[in-house]
Amino acid sequence: MWDALWVNAPLATMAGAAPFGLIGDGAVGCEGGRISWVGARAALPGEPKSLARKVHDCNGHLLTPGLIDPHTHIVYGGDGVTDFELLTQGGTRDAMIAAGGGVPGLVRKTRAASEEELYAMSEKRVKQLMAHGVTTMESKSGAGLDLDTELRSMRISRQLGRNLPL
Repeated sequence: MWDALWVNAPLATMAGAAPFGLIGDGAVGCEGGRISWVGARAALPGEPKSLARKVHDCNGHLLTPGLIDPHTHIVYGGDGVTDFELLTQGGTRDAMIAAGGGVPGLVRKTRAASEEELYAMSEKRVKQLMAHGVTTMESKSGAGLDLDTELRSMRISRQLGRNLPL
């Protein structure tokens, strides 16, 4: 008997001939924290309730492997929204920098933030990535451009790794 079974979900298996290895109506069985069975729901060796201690109905939501972000600058001050808005409305990098943004603004905000503030901002960003399916990420430094700020950023990255299931 499996510990858990997820049913009623299209599965992206990344195997086989179908795009993304898609199984239209799939099921995933787990035992001991590991996937032990993947396939079409019709191929289950019995009724779901008799196969697992806990059955999760995915209501047709897609199940995919966890996403990996191999290059993320997650620890920085501010949010970059003003820069994004300015650029998407036809603004230039020079205008962005003149408005206090761009790389100089990012560096200034990162250096000015306390370790606790940087942690809180970064934790929020990591949780957003996790909510969208990211299970693994590499955190890069680079937003402080001086030794003390870069070391602080890496301490925060390590703490995020210890505190979050990522």
